[in-house]
This record gives sequence, C-alpha cells and structure tokens, in this order.
Amino acid sequence: MPPAERATRKDAEKAGRRRQAEPAQQGYRPASGGRATHNRQKFIDHALTADNVFVELGALRVVECWGEEIKDGKVTDFRRAVQATGDETVVFSWIEWPDKATREAAYARMREWMENPEKADPRMDPSKNPMPFDGTRLIYGGFVPIVDVGPKASQGG
Repeated sequence: MPPAERATRKDAEKAGRRRQAEPAQQGYRPASGGRATHNRQKFIDHALTADNVFVELGALRVVECWGEEIKDGKVTDFRRAVQATGDETVVFSWIEWPDKATREAAYARMREWMENPEKADPRMDPSKNPMPFDGTRLIYGGFVPIVDVGPKASQGG
C-alpha cells in the first residue's frame, strides 16, 4: 500500500475511534418516498413548516434533498425502494440530533401528539399542513455516524 494511502487510512481509523468515543449521536430519517414532481413547491412549503418543529424539539438540523440524478440499479435503487412512479421524484431527508436521548424524547412527544391530536403542534396536523406525498412509502431509521470527514466534521467531544 502506498505511504499516502496508508496515512489516509490511518487518519480515518483514528478519526473513527475518536468518533466512537463521542457522546453525540445523529438520528437520520431517510425520507425516500416518491413525491409528485409537480408538487415540489408544495413539498418545500410543507417541509419549511414541519421541519421547524423538529428543530424546536432539539434537532440540530433537518436536510431535505430533491432527487436530481437517481439512476436505475441492476438489483435495487432508490426509485424501486419506495415504489416511485414515473411522475415522482425521490427525496432523501435526514434529521441530525445531538444525541439519541434528544431524538427519543422528540419522537415520544410526537407519538403523544398522535394519540392526543388536541395537544399536537398545529404545524404537524395533517389537516392544516397536509403531506404532499404518500407517507406510507417513507423509509426511516436511526443511525450513528462512524466516519465524518471534511472541514466541518466534529473533532470529538
């Protein structure tokens, strides 16, 4: 292995060990459901309203990405994963949380809102801020970063 590659791998391994020791975790919500392409502005308006609730519940940031170059795969791909039709665009989104406890507290609060809609934040009320997409095709989960490279990457706790 060339010395430069060895150094790069060593730095990445060191960074990975440092990140594992960090208390902060990030929860991601890949919201890859297909969105009707003509509803792009409706999606943006919906996200600008609803995503602020996540921030108020402790999220560090919410990122919504409109599919620009989604290629068909040989085995699977984003479009097949969410059963996107020809007139839909795949959106990839995530929410970054400072730690798992904050994420879990926020989701507990939202579950409470679903059980008691009268207590819910009106920005999350589907009758006031309807989702301009089929929410049954969302794919979501919690993830912890294991590699974070770049000038803005965190440098440890």
